[in-house]
Amino acid sequence: MKKCLGLFTLAFALLFAITVKADALIMTQQDLQDCIDTASTAADKKATCEVSSYINLGSTIEIKGGVEVTISLDKTGGALEITADDTVDPLFKVTDGKLIFDGVGRITGNVDVFYLLGNTAGGTTKAELEIGEGIEVVSNTSNAVYLKGKGAKLDVYGDLLSNSTKYAAIQGNGNPESAGTVINIYEGATVKAPSNTAIYHPQDGELNVLGGEITGTTGIEMRAGKLTVKGGTIVGTAVPTETTANGNGSTTTGAGIAVVQHTTEFNLSAVVEGGTVKGYTALYHNNTENNSEAAANKVTLEVTGGTFEATNEGTNAIYSDAKENFIEGGEFKGAVNEKFVSEELETKVIDGVTYIGESIPKEEEKEEIKEEVKEEEKDTDKEKNPNTGDSVMLFLVLGLIGLVGTGVATNKLRKNA
Repeated sequence: MKKCLGLFTLAFALLFAITVKADALIMTQQDLQDCIDTASTAADKKATCEVSSYINLGSTIEIKGGVEVTISLDKTGGALEITADDTVDPLFKVTDGKLIFDGVGRITGNVDVFYLLGNTAGGTTKAELEIGEGIEVVSNTSNAVYLKGKGAKLDVYGDLLSNSTKYAAIQGNGNPESAGTVINIYEGATVKAPSNTAIYHPQDGELNVLGGEITGTTGIEMRAGKLTVKGGTIVGTAVPTETTANGNGSTTTGAGIAVVQHTTEFNLSAVVEGGTVKGYTALYHNNTENNSEAAANKVTLEVTGGTFEATNEGTNAIYSDAKENFIEGGEFKGAVNEKFVSEELETKVIDGVTYIGESIPKEEEKEEIKEEVKEEEKDTDKEKNPNTGDSVMLFLVLGLIGLVGTGVATNKLRKNA
């Protein structure tokens, strides 16, 4: 009897635990909204919401009231997905607070997935979004993230993708009131737009590339604000490099980084200290809008390091229609006009790569480079002749067969070779 009672007690306890756990599970939009709402009454204004099921949103979820909400997608090891009806635009909107996504999963929609609306008419509120490693954000027809206004901040550790032919994966707004944004791309992140510019930056804000991979028909188009590149890989895939005036959208394809001042004529600067930039033209600057001389003087370029490579049969690693003396260091695989190089800096070409200033390898480094080039040539030869190793073995076999006089077999092997 006691044994039965004990088993009954254990079963009841387990049932109670399961019931309590089930009550805590977030399986619908309403469950998620209820969890988010708890942040407003919390002492620290924070809430963590662990989603345990696929959710399809029927309306936009807004983060407001100065709260900080973390939404965790299936930390148990699987991958969850949050989607939305086609009429839901955006899926998540941050107007006053911070939204963090972590865990493993995907947020996908056919419109803007995230909209960060900062202060466009004064004020000090923040609208921040952090996409954690393991999170994938996909928009099929628009921006993965659209942001504007002072206080709008985006930190990317995960993956952003736009499949749109019209909009970038990350995009701002060029109007004066939309200035003041901050975008940080970290190591391990990816930002991709196979049919468009990956990051389109028309606003007077900051874009910091600290790592990760950015790939689009143009990797980054800066039309206003400040770009700082310290790491990562930025790739423009289109061929060739082309630019067309546009007062309401992107202008340039085929560049790793395009620096083209907007018709708004805001200050614009691009500083590259590290990382790798690739494209038909790796770094491209042009006064496509034919802005005034006074406006064009607000544009500055500074290259102190990094690797620039002209790809897809392009020839220019660097191009500018007007700027001079802005390169102080770096490695360049492609043409570099000497007028772009700061005066009195040494330039050396080693095995087809141009090194400038402090980037010039020391003697011992030169030998390492030569060895690396030899290894690359070997790898290339292997790719072109993948059966080289088999051929060597075949000749050895032929020799052995020849020694025993099996001429017929030898002839057959030669035909197979």
